[in-house]
Amino acid sequence: MPFLLSSRESVFIKMVLVEFRGFLGNIMAFLDREEAAKRAKGEDAPRARLTLRRDCRRLSLKLDGILNHAFFIDLPRPTVLPLGSPVLQRKAGYREIWRAGARNVATLYEYWLFFELEELFREKFKCTEELHSLLVEKANGITRMKLKRGVEMGTPAQGVWSEKAHRQLSAHFHFNKKFNRRQDNGAFSSWTRNVQPDYTISIWPTAFTPDEAEENELMVHIHFDAKYRVTTLNGFEPPKDGDDEAIQDQASAGEEETGIRSTAAKYSDLLKMHAYRDAIRRTGGAYVLYPGNSDHEPFRSNFHEILPGLGAFSIRPASSGKAQGITVLSEFLDQVIDHLSNRTTAHERSTYHLGESLSLKEEPVQYGKRILPEKDQFDITRRAVPPEEHKVLVVWSFDESQLTRWKEHQIAHVRLGDRPGGLVVDLEVAAVRHLLVRRGEKVLMGLLKLASRDFTVLTGAEMFKVYGIKASKPDGIYAVFKVEEDSGILSEKPESAKIWPLIQRKALEKSYRFLNPRRSADPVVLSLRSILDALAKDK
Repeated sequence: MPFLLSSRESVFIKMVLVEFRGFLGNIMAFLDREEAAKRAKGEDAPRARLTLRRDCRRLSLKLDGILNHAFFIDLPRPTVLPLGSPVLQRKAGYREIWRAGARNVATLYEYWLFFELEELFREKFKCTEELHSLLVEKANGITRMKLKRGVEMGTPAQGVWSEKAHRQLSAHFHFNKKFNRRQDNGAFSSWTRNVQPDYTISIWPTAFTPDEAEENELMVHIHFDAKYRVTTLNGFEPPKDGDDEAIQDQASAGEEETGIRSTAAKYSDLLKMHAYRDAIRRTGGAYVLYPGNSDHEPFRSNFHEILPGLGAFSIRPASSGKAQGITVLSEFLDQVIDHLSNRTTAHERSTYHLGESLSLKEEPVQYGKRILPEKDQFDITRRAVPPEEHKVLVVWSFDESQLTRWKEHQIAHVRLGDRPGGLVVDLEVAAVRHLLVRRGEKVLMGLLKLASRDFTVLTGAEMFKVYGIKASKPDGIYAVFKVEEDSGILSEKPESAKIWPLIQRKALEKSYRFLNPRRSADPVVLSLRSILDALAKDK
């Protein structure tokens, strides 16, 4: 081999060839064990494995021949790796071997993690078939393995995977799935830029198709990104809070005992997870996977539940061939499965209302100079409910004497049923916060504010006895509300011509209206938003 020089570069070349030969030996030993296990079961080894073993043996013998050359026998073991040497990078022969061993380590880590995650996915989601799709490509005469990217691999797994809740779920495992920018709220999309996490696990209820799950905000994407970069905990950015200081102290103590400096995920990589969380629709969590040695990596949840969340997992190859740190990730997936299997979580409720609000696509109401309250009228420590959920009950005043009695006792009533035992309390009636008084098509005054959440249920005869108000039906059942004038939202009497069509439309939505159209005194509930919208429009 005349191109080799007796130098530290040549020592490096010998080391690379010895490593290659050792790697091939490990592969052949593994295949021998697999073949022996197959024979013990009376099975034949797959042809592809036999071909692989033959190729490994051929390459190993070739390397043995090269390493037995007198030139290599006399070379010492390396004491330094001259990776920046111009001889390695430019001189013929050295350059080819240096490049052959210079496969992008980050890509190798990404591929290794893929197989670890695929195995973990199949274990957690009871998926028996392999999901990956391999390609073999040749570039410049070098054969390389390549994973097929941007595809949904295998049939989605389906089943009940949680012991705590028996919800039927489906799951998909993606490698380099691209989430394209879309203006609408469509499936597998980003609302800012095209993004492409390394690995994505998508989970949704089996009762829905994937597209239906996305439309109903039931799809949950969990993203993982392989980052072959670490930083020492003592250099971790940004300024530490109390929790991080505890982690620092714990890590420093461990370093003193073991002599090994703890490492963590790069801060910039964690910020990228924030980008995934914010940009990709229906993302439940985004996490860095890195080859560090820290068991104290901070994990963050957006509130008290595991999702939405963000963080990092330290996963690295061990000499045994197993993945160190994969147990922590496995336990995390167990918690995610339990969380998504339970329909009583805050996450489930929040996504329901998010899907509802996104589907409405309503323009904001321009309500002019009217000042809407900031605080809840029944609890000033809480924010006021949105105008769409702020319910206004339309009540009927038969004559002036009845209206006078209402003002005298600061009450108003509405019929709930025609006889004892015939209560009809709509959910919207229970959520009422204001009353609107009408007679026929005319609105008589501004909004009346409920003084308390509760109301009294009386028969017509009892109401006459207590308040001196004569009801239309003595044996009817009535809800009596305590009210007071409201000087805020709508103190002035609104235009009846704008409100009456709204009352008519709402009344026609009730099914009983078609059966008995004469029951005009039945309660009608409007949203404050609809009233403000009607008043803002021209006649």
